[in-house]
Amino acid sequence: IANEVDGIAVMIPDNAAFDETICKAVDAGIAVVSLNVDDAEGAAGNCRMAFMGQDFVATGYLIGQRMIADHGIGEGDLVFAPVEAPEAVYAVQRAEGVTMAMDEVGAITDVVGIGFNLADAQTTEVQYLLGHPETVAIIGLGSVPLTVAPAAAAEAGLDIPIGGFDLTAEIIAGINDGTITATVDQQPYSQGFYAVTQLVLYLKYGLFPSDMDTGGLGLVDASNVAKVEELTGTIR
Repeated sequence: IANEVDGIAVMIPDNAAFDETICKAVDAGIAVVSLNVDDAEGAAGNCRMAFMGQDFVATGYLIGQRMIADHGIGEGDLVFAPVEAPEAVYAVQRAEGVTMAMDEVGAITDVVGIGFNLADAQTTEVQYLLGHPETVAIIGLGSVPLTVAPAAAAEAGLDIPIGGFDLTAEIIAGINDGTITATVDQQPYSQGFYAVTQLVLYLKYGLFPSDMDTGGLGLVDASNVAKVEELTGTIR
């Protein structure tokens, strides 16, 4: 704001922390859009003009349904849903979608915070699985929990299905070797590209930014992972 920029593209991982600053920027005549993570209330909760990102509830429901369909999760089954920061907007919304799917078949969703450090996250997952050997599946609600899930399950001596969110080299390897069923790709390239594009269109032509669901309802699995792997680190 002090530098008097023309536009800002920002992530909003907390429902309150950025409200005052973003409203101050808008009041100063700066165009502001959000990307990747938005206020849980959308435009009603923040002054940003539009959001470029994924519907986390819808895609949580999607991956939950896929795991149920492929692996027969049902009444009374325990599904472990580790996530980096359970209180974060993305985590709450992804968990809501997964839980919605599991509730429909009477399964239990256990959301557990594991942090962002890979080694610590794997240790926490192993400890959980050793303490809950009845776990029938893991749905990682972020890149860290899904990245370490195959190794954690193996270390705990459990051969259970795994799915979740995001893309890393390890997640792609897991899909290729069959230890991961599928993952949700929120397509961050699109988020960044369209956030900047919409700011430019607004500043140059006055075209007001529009909300955009960048992830849609597509999953990365064995049927399409080869194409995704080619583009990892660039477009994907």
